Amino acid sequence: MKPNAFIRGSWLLMLTVLAAHAQPFALKDGDRVVFYGDSITDQRLYTTLTETYVVTRFPKLNVQFIHSGWGGDRVTGGGGGAIDVRLQRDVFAYQPTVMTIMLGMNDGSYRAFDQAIFDQYSKGYQHIIEAVKKEAPAIRLTLIQPSRCGFGETDHPRPRPSGAGRPFADGGGAAEIVERARHRDRGQHRCGGEKDRE
Repeated sequence: MKPNAFIRGSWLLMLTVLAAHAQPFALKDGDRVVFYGDSITDQRLYTTLTETYVVTRFPKLNVQFIHSGWGGDRVTGGGGGAIDVRLQRDVFAYQPTVMTIMLGMNDGSYRAFDQAIFDQYSKGYQHIIEAVKKEAPAIRLTLIQPSRCGFGETDHPRPRPSGAGRPFADGGGAAEIVERARHRDRGQHRCGGEKDRE
């Protein structure tokens, strides 16, 4: 690497780090975070990593974490009960100020894209957002996009929650929550480890 490129790269990295530190952290003192979802949430991998990050990077921050994943869950519910039962028992009972939602893997029924399945998923996701916003209007949501494998081939539209992976803007309506992806991946992605075809 040329010295000038190294210096420019170092300055860019430093400015990026400084910009990241200049923005306030998303969680506030006293927050109660509910991780809600299916088996991906239930396995407590990303949830534990998130909790560990917060506890180790912000040790003076008083934040509670509630793990409310249930294997096999869908936007309509599952083994833990219907969606409204799950929301009441596993979310609202904790009076969260922050909620993450990671659903969709099971909703696609592990097959090629089907419009009826997508419509059911969209309607169910919208119901969840409306119910949560009604019960806790000030709640801050982070919607996590479902895996590519949950809705079959990726060359078809699939659910893509607005703001996926970022806190949801409070001003948005439920109609904005679920939208179709406007891009197409190259080739098909197959679950089970095969790479995309070029």
